[in-house]
Amino acid sequence: MRAGTLELLGSRDDAWLDEPLPFWGSTGNRHFMWFHVFKYEINHRGQLRLLRRHQPGLQQSGRTGRSECRGRSRRH
Repeated sequence: MRAGTLELLGSRDDAWLDEPLPFWGSTGNRHFMWFHVFKYEINHRGQLRLLRRHQPGLQQSGRTGRSECRGRSRRH
């Protein structure tokens, strides 16, 4: 998670998260919105990791170019 996001969320209270806001023609709150941001981010990272594992030459390279194994054994 980026430092700016942590700083922003750390400076807010629960009332800010629960404040009703317009959302896709309905009403939502920031808690609902941030939950979905995190959920989809995790999902897309998993999809990208899966695709990388099936591309020749990219098995060990992550987004930063470093190994994503970090000491874990890899199954092929």
